[in-house]
Amino acid sequence: MEKGTVKSYDKSSGMGMIGRLSEADVKFFADSVIGRDRLSLASGDSVWFEVDNIKSLHIAINIRKA
Repeated sequence: MEKGTVKSYDKSSGMGMIGRLSEADVKFFADSVIGRDRLSLASGDSVWFEVDNIKSLHIAINIRKA
């Protein structure tokens, strides 16, 4: 698991970006946010997540508020 900060999250489109300290930012989709955190997630929130490499793209999965 990695720790990062939500840089942006558009609830209407269900997409956002998470900033990481050591590497490039990663995109995420609302269906990758675990449980009720999906409803309250906002820019600036600290999160724990994993990174999945799909076709050379880095996508955050299993996202939980820290």
